[in-house]
Amino acid sequence: MIPGQAVRLGGQVKQGSLECCFMYAGDGVRFVMTDGSNEVLVIANGTIPGLLREGAGAVVEGAFIADGTFRATQVIAKHDEVYTAPKAGATPAHRTGP
Repeated sequence: MIPGQAVRLGGQVKQGSLECCFMYAGDGVRFVMTDGSNEVLVIANGTIPGLLREGAGAVVEGAFIADGTFRATQVIAKHDEVYTAPKAGATPAHRTGP
């Protein structure tokens, strides 16, 4: 680990670790990313994917800072590869009006 060197990490968001909106000046998240053996505290601000959730896979890009925390400049939420087509006549979940 070289502080400041750009890297990409992949793993799972540890259960119970996702905390949003912790920053005083703007939106942000922090969470622990794990590969099952190692854990890294990740902090990020800016636009965070809506699919980011505990137990799900994620990829983060950024750099480690001196204390070993990973400061992410980009967070990519991985999603299930299974696609299920909507049933005929179904209304999209985000629509509320006629």
